[in-house]
Amino acid sequence: MHNTMRKIGIIGSGVVAKALAKGFLSCGDTVMMGSRDPKKLDAWLKENPERAKTGTFDEAARFGDILVLAVSGKVVLDALSLVEEKAIENKTIIDATNPISGDPPEDGVLRFFTGPNESLLERIQEKYPRGNFVKAFNSVGNAFMVNPPFKPQATMFICGNNEGAKKEVTKICIDFGWELMDMGTAKSARAIEPLCMLWCIPGIREMETKTQKSLLEEIRETESAIQDLKQKLLTLKANVAVNPQLVSDYTFTDGQNQKIRLSELFGDKNELLVVHNMGKSCPYCTLWADEINGIIHHIENRTPFVLISPDEPEIMKEFSASRNWKFKILSAKGNSFKKDIGFEDKGKATPGVSCFIKDAEGKIYHRDNAVFGPGDNFCSLWYYFSLLPGGAGNWHPKYSY
Repeated sequence: MHNTMRKIGIIGSGVVAKALAKGFLSCGDTVMMGSRDPKKLDAWLKENPERAKTGTFDEAARFGDILVLAVSGKVVLDALSLVEEKAIENKTIIDATNPISGDPPEDGVLRFFTGPNESLLERIQEKYPRGNFVKAFNSVGNAFMVNPPFKPQATMFICGNNEGAKKEVTKICIDFGWELMDMGTAKSARAIEPLCMLWCIPGIREMETKTQKSLLEEIRETESAIQDLKQKLLTLKANVAVNPQLVSDYTFTDGQNQKIRLSELFGDKNELLVVHNMGKSCPYCTLWADEINGIIHHIENRTPFVLISPDEPEIMKEFSASRNWKFKILSAKGNSFKKDIGFEDKGKATPGVSCFIKDAEGKIYHRDNAVFGPGDNFCSLWYYFSLLPGGAGNWHPKYSY
């Protein structure tokens, strides 16, 4: 504790402000902590009943003989704009801020919004030339700002344009257990401010590693849960007592302009899968159909299958041949099948799949639907892409590559 009690005004109320306030209070100083909303500091005031005060930024600046800037570097000029300039005139002002941008760190390295040939301290000093700003306490974590346990004694680097102000800050740093190194004028903050990057790299990288591990664990747990839910859903869908809707025996047209009824597509089975395609104009529907083409022999071993296109039969036939599709494909041009089943929106076909069943009397029922879309369960491509950094990114399917 020093002989003369100092009056300290702190502009800011976060962890840095509270750490430095604790140091000043332990030295016997009187501290006013400033906030945009002083009421939120009521708990801090109760914890520090002796020589602690709260107020606005302007009130704290007026109160202090020595001031501390302890807000985010992004808002430091905004915070000072709430202080009357006379309140900081000729005062020593410790600048504990850093120009950390809102962008995420890169490989553990913080990003600054200042360039290599400028510093936040210089910006502040230029904006408020009557204040005597000294860069200090910006290059160490708040837990180590007062009485750091480092052996040998740690060095605090400071800089500023006013020699008298730097002498005051030197005394404070010594009171707080630091060795001092005066690096010169405010321009030296161009080198001192990036020291916070060095301080933070190990912690950020460790946190990123832990976060990455945690995210990977969460991904695996989520994937496992999804698989369990899928199995449960499959069981429920297979066994639930649905109320299938009776449908008409629609007539379709094949590539040879032959008419084929819905009932004929069942063959000697009583189940049928129907994929609703949007036709030649849709590269996404073509993607799904291409994948189906590779597994159609597996599908047809279990159940009859057909793809229904909204295109004219001739267009449908030509496009199907160009893709070398091996499954049955029919045109719904001229009938209301897609609209009735729920795969038409404002006159345009929409993609998906339906299940139909046929009873002993030959009546046909619509049992279930599922829609198609990027990332759905009907195209495995999205799951392959999900393993890549950035997932599918801006990738879109094309007819040829």
